[in-house]
Amino acid sequence: MNRQIGNRSGFVFFPGDSVAGISDAEVGVRLGLLRGGPTVISAGFKFGLPIGDNTQANGLLTGDGEFNQILSLQLGHSFYPAPIYFTSEAGVNNRTNGYSDEFRYEAEVGYTFGKRLTVNFKINGVESFQNGDDEVKGGMGGLFANNQEYLAYGSGMFYNFYKNIGVNARAAFASRGQNVLARPQFFFGVFLKQ
Repeated sequence: MNRQIGNRSGFVFFPGDSVAGISDAEVGVRLGLLRGGPTVISAGFKFGLPIGDNTQANGLLTGDGEFNQILSLQLGHSFYPAPIYFTSEAGVNNRTNGYSDEFRYEAEVGYTFGKRLTVNFKINGVESFQNGDDEVKGGMGGLFANNQEYLAYGSGMFYNFYKNIGVNARAAFASRGQNVLARPQFFFGVFLKQ
């Protein structure tokens, strides 16, 4: 959080604050329902584990203190022999401790150049059921806030640099949001394919 200083007086109203730490985690399983051919359908179940800090004095939380369950369906389709794929997911996030339940969704389309580089475009969002406790606010600035809603979009790439090992990068931007931080997100990772 930024330091707040009076423009004319120079008085420091708030000295600023920052936090770093371990966030809440999600652990889950995905089960294939339809496997074979170019289309795959699966179901997923995840638990949100409240291991982050939800007590920071200025609301800079790394967790929300609630144990949630996410049930979802995924659909994937390969347009082989064309090097194009499509994936989508939709699910419900059952939240506890007064937080509103959510509907989550995403869709992604990708194209592979050669055998090493895949580029993709993805949209994802969250819609609140607005059924939470009005007294539950969550963190400052939209981090772990209650009744969050957004629609985000972005593109990314995966690059296999050695057999089944590669790197990925993605940038995402919000087109609309409620009770969320409105800044671009940047992702980078390493992956292993089987």
